[in-house]
Amino acid sequence: MTKKNLNLQDKVRDMFRQFLSTTKLLALALGIVIAFETEAAQAEVARGVVFHDQNGNGRREKDEPGIPSVRVSNGLDIVRTDTGGNYQLPIDDDTMLFVLKPRNWQSPVNEQNLPQFYYNHKPGGSPDDNFDFPGVAPTGPLPSSVDFPLTRSEESEEFSVIMMGDPQPNTRQHVRYYANDLIAELVDSQAAFGISLGDIVGNDLALFDNVNAVQAKVGVPWHNVLGNHDLNFRSPNDKYSDETFERVFGPANYAFQWASVHFIVLDNVLWRGIIDNDNNGRPDDGNYVGAFSDDQLQFVANYVAEVPVDECLVVCTHIPLINPAGLKHGTQKLSGLLEILAKHPHQL
Repeated sequence: MTKKNLNLQDKVRDMFRQFLSTTKLLALALGIVIAFETEAAQAEVARGVVFHDQNGNGRREKDEPGIPSVRVSNGLDIVRTDTGGNYQLPIDDDTMLFVLKPRNWQSPVNEQNLPQFYYNHKPGGSPDDNFDFPGVAPTGPLPSSVDFPLTRSEESEEFSVIMMGDPQPNTRQHVRYYANDLIAELVDSQAAFGISLGDIVGNDLALFDNVNAVQAKVGVPWHNVLGNHDLNFRSPNDKYSDETFERVFGPANYAFQWASVHFIVLDNVLWRGIIDNDNNGRPDDGNYVGAFSDDQLQFVANYVAEVPVDECLVVCTHIPLINPAGLKHGTQKLSGLLEILAKHPHQL
């Protein structure tokens, strides 16, 4: 073979190598585009309206206007409604959407005086097959519009609140004691609302309904904080330990405003899963610590960023807000919360 033919053969090989290289790059680029488009298609966005429920029926009528500048959250991000009361937020298949009640507005309550300020999006329901207490039933496809009704409610700068710590009934008889010895004294109270600061029940989550029925007799909206005795102890991890709480009460992390006071409710009970059983063959209910997650701190930061510094912040948790320093009943990452609140002198 001549030298000329050898040179031509080398050129053909080089051209073929360049073709293969270009083809690989194109294939890689195409793969990236397809993956990006697939991921984008899988990401869901919830849309809806916060509206003035003028007739109080919980449904939006044609003449009921949207309310502008109301905050709505997915538990992490917070957005404000536009001039027509519209909002949109990213969600996944386990998202609690909720409205952050502003001053002089009120969310509807159910027959047990529990505020109905949220929408629970769990298309497949809770993974609770082996739990002692049911979580959330499958909610199905996301509605085309997740709307939140609010009614007007003038709020005085001076108001009282009922704070209930650890009622923790273990039996229906205990619920009767709670009803007769405590709640009976509060009926027709002039308080704006009540808050149970965790351990609403004592491990038997079937008693949630009994306790709620009793507290409803007070006649005011009743908010709730998750405690360590309100967990699903059969949950293998913290993520699903509050599924029954979510079914009954809604999100375990949320916020609302009354007059110029902002109440921030946080679940600082970190369930570490089943390690051992007690003498009755049940999961050890002591396998928890107090802690905040990064997502919780981000939610607080997003909320507090829009709170004027002269207004009051009230943080409601179950585990004490003290530095753990080796103690079980302190709260890990407390310093992160304090840093977020540092610019606000009025806090409780």
